[in-house]
Amino acid sequence: MTDSPARSGSDPIRHIARGSALTGLGAVVSAVGGVALTLTVARAFVPELAGTFFASTTLFLIVATLAQLGTDIGLVRYLSAHSATGQGHRLRETLRVALLPVLAVSLCCAVALELLASPMAGWIGTAAVEDDARSMLRWLAPFVPIVAVYGALLAATRGLGSMRQTVGIDSVFRSLAQPGLVVLTVLAGGGPTAAVLAWVAPYVVGTAWCTAVLVLVDREGPAVASPPGASEAAAFGRTLTRDFWSFTAARAVAGAVIMVWRRFDILLVAALAGPADAAVYTAATRFLVLGNLGIQAVLMTVSPQLARLFARHDNAGANRVFATSTLWTMVFSWPLYLVTAAAAGLVIPVFGAGYSAGTSSVVVLSVAMLVSTACGSVDAVLLMSGRSGLSLVNAVVTLAVNVGLDLVLIPRYGILGAAVGWACSIALRNVLALAQVRLLLGMWAFTRRTALVAGFSTICFAAVPTWLQLASADASWLVLSLAGGAALYLGWLWRARQLLELDVFAQALWPHRSKAAMSRGAIS
Repeated sequence: MTDSPARSGSDPIRHIARGSALTGLGAVVSAVGGVALTLTVARAFVPELAGTFFASTTLFLIVATLAQLGTDIGLVRYLSAHSATGQGHRLRETLRVALLPVLAVSLCCAVALELLASPMAGWIGTAAVEDDARSMLRWLAPFVPIVAVYGALLAATRGLGSMRQTVGIDSVFRSLAQPGLVVLTVLAGGGPTAAVLAWVAPYVVGTAWCTAVLVLVDREGPAVASPPGASEAAAFGRTLTRDFWSFTAARAVAGAVIMVWRRFDILLVAALAGPADAAVYTAATRFLVLGNLGIQAVLMTVSPQLARLFARHDNAGANRVFATSTLWTMVFSWPLYLVTAAAAGLVIPVFGAGYSAGTSSVVVLSVAMLVSTACGSVDAVLLMSGRSGLSLVNAVVTLAVNVGLDLVLIPRYGILGAAVGWACSIALRNVLALAQVRLLLGMWAFTRRTALVAGFSTICFAAVPTWLQLASADASWLVLSLAGGAALYLGWLWRARQLLELDVFAQALWPHRSKAAMSRGAIS
C-alpha cells in the first residue's frame, strides 16, 4: 500500500469520518462523565470505601460482560453483513438468535453473584468495609441481565449503521446520568449502597431506549418481496444460529477474557494491596479514558464498515479503512496520551490527599497506549474477517501474562507493579494481532503518514516537557510548554490536512458546504 492518500473520498471513509466525528464528541462527554464519577466517589467516601465501590462495580461489569456472550461483536458483524448483502429484514430473527441465550445465562449469573456476594466481599474489602461490599454486590446482582442485554442492543444499533444511539444513549445520557445521580444520592445522605444503585439505574433507562429504537427500525424495515415458506425460514434460522454462534462462541470467551483483563487488575490491587490502593489505582487509570474513548470513537465506526467490506470480499477497501482509521486515531490520541503523561503530577492530586501516588502509573500506561494506537484497529480486523478464534488466543495469552506479572509485581511495587503488568499486556496483545493481520491478510496500518504524526506529536508534547521535568522546572513552565506545543500541533494539522485526509471530515459533516466550495473554486 502506498502512503499517498486516495482523494476519491470513498463511501466507507466518509462513513467513518462522519461516525468518528459524532462518536468523538460523545467520547469527550463520556470522558468528562467518567472522571466526574471517579472524582465524586473519591471525594464522597474515604479511600478504603471508595476502593470497595470501584471494586464492586468492576466485578459487576465483569459478570455482566461474561453474560453478554460476545453478542456485541456478533451482532455488529452479522447485521452489517446482512445490510451489505440485501438481508436487512433479518433484524428480528438475528436479535432472537442472539438474545435468548444471553437472557438465560445472565439470569444464572445474577443468581450466582447473589449467592457469592459474601465471599466476594471478603476478598475485595477489608473487615471494616466488608458489610458495605456485600450489600453493594447483592443489590447489583438483579441488574446483571439488564446490563448484559443493554450492551447487545446497543451493538445492534451500530450494526444497522447508526452511531447516534451509541452516542446519545451511552456516551451522553449514561455517562452524565451516573455521576449526576451519585452526586444527588450523596447530597441526600445516601451511603455506598445507595450510590451504587444510582450508578446502575441509567442502564435500565438505556435498555428501554435501545429496545424502542430497534422496534421502530424493525417496523419500518424493508419489506420482503416474496416471503419464504415455513421450511425455508426454518432452514435459514438453523443456518443463522449455527453460523452466528460458531463465530460468537469464541468471541464470548474472548470478550469475557478481555473484560477480566481490563478490569481484573483493580480487583487484584484491592486483594493484594488493599482497597485504599485500589481507589488510587482507579483514579490513576481513569485518565486513560480520555484517550481510550477517542480510540473507541473510531473503532466503533470502523467495525461495521470492515464487516461490510469483508462480506463483499473487498480486502483492498478493508486495508484502506484499516490504514486511514489508524492514522486518524493517532492524530487525536497521541497528543492526549503525551499530555496525560507530562501533566499527570499536576492533575492526579485533585482526587484528594494520597492520590498523587498514582502519577507513575499514569506515565507507564500512557506509553503503553501510544504503542497500542500505533498498531491500529487490529482486533477489529481479525473479528470482522471472521477470525474470532485468533482474537480469543490473543486475549488468553494477554490475560495470562497480565495476571502473572501482577502476582509478582503488585506485592513488591504496589500500584506501579499493576501498571507495569497491564502496560506489558497491552503492548503484547496489539503486537500479536498486528503480526497475524499482516501474515494472514497482508494488511498493514503504519505508513509514512502515521510516522509523521508520531514524530511531530512527540516533538510538540514530549520533548520540552520531558526536559522541564528533568530540570525540575516550575509547573507553570510545563503548562506553557504544553500550550505552545498544542498551538504548533494544530497549525501543522491545518497545513497537512489534505495529506492526513482530515478534510474528509468536513466533506462528511457538511457535504453541501463542501460542494459549494468546490463549485466556487471551479468558477474562479
